[in-house]
Amino acid sequence: MATDGKPDRGKVEMNAEECKGCGLCIEACPPKVLRLADHLNHYGYHPAEYLGAGCTGCGICFFVCPEPGGITVLRLVCSPRLPEDAGRQAMPKQLCKGNEAIVKAAVLAGCRAYYGYPITPASEIAEAAALLPAASRRRVLTGRE
Repeated sequence: MATDGKPDRGKVEMNAEECKGCGLCIEACPPKVLRLADHLNHYGYHPAEYLGAGCTGCGICFFVCPEPGGITVLRLVCSPRLPEDAGRQAMPKQLCKGNEAIVKAAVLAGCRAYYGYPITPASEIAEAAALLPAASRRRVLTGRE
């Protein structure tokens, strides 16, 4: 629950091992529910962490984070509007960037390999694919010119 008595509309999951401690998410967060942790991650940085309550689910922290897989925002779905759906619990919506969505959709559609050229505007696709479980990915990157 948020401190003002309203229920949280979202939840933030921080990946401390991917965080470089840049603080962009902390500065961008409107409800100010993120902070730098006291501990260090394996890079030697203080990673960002969620205070545990007060998230609005806006996703601004997610969109300013330069690290793929650094932040996951789950936005809680509003209660059902139809009477027959009353009592049914809806699945939370997960925010994702375009290239990350492409990778997730490709894997769900059965894609098991990625062929790409490094240092392209779509290199985020290779980074997102690298975060998937090893059983669902295989990357083949071509050499340089």
